[in-house]
Amino acid sequence: MWRRVGSELVRHCVVASSTTLNTALGKDAERGMFAWGGGEDVEADTSFGIYSGNVLGTYTTQLEAVESCAHMDPSLPSYCMALLRRGSWLVVDALETHDAFLRFVNTPAGLEFAENAHFEWRNGICLSHEPIPPFNLAWTDAENAPSEIWAEYA
Repeated sequence: MWRRVGSELVRHCVVASSTTLNTALGKDAERGMFAWGGGEDVEADTSFGIYSGNVLGTYTTQLEAVESCAHMDPSLPSYCMALLRRGSWLVVDALETHDAFLRFVNTPAGLEFAENAHFEWRNGICLSHEPIPPFNLAWTDAENAPSEIWAEYA
């Protein structure tokens, strides 16, 4: 993934196999999003982007939006998140939006490690909590595990 810095495009993050998640769940096809950093740690409070996708509903309160997400059919795949944008609470699903790369940020819920990033309720911006080591193309998936971005979904 790329982001614009001035007039240049700079590599920003990488989507790759989530060795940590696949090991924890006994799977082999889960993907995750990794910090790029260009050889240096990604600093704390770095923005990885804004959560995007199809708007499934608009609500007047946070509780209504969160309840809408909770009542979705669990047998259907989705990447839903409740977000506050322009004064309204939205439920956004990134599943069918191919350029919505933040859907590859995994949640550590139920696993034995902590998040290193978070999604802000307002606007759905994903920010790092702490420095994150950069993904290295020459390393194995397991060696790149510390570069994976983990955040609870709002």
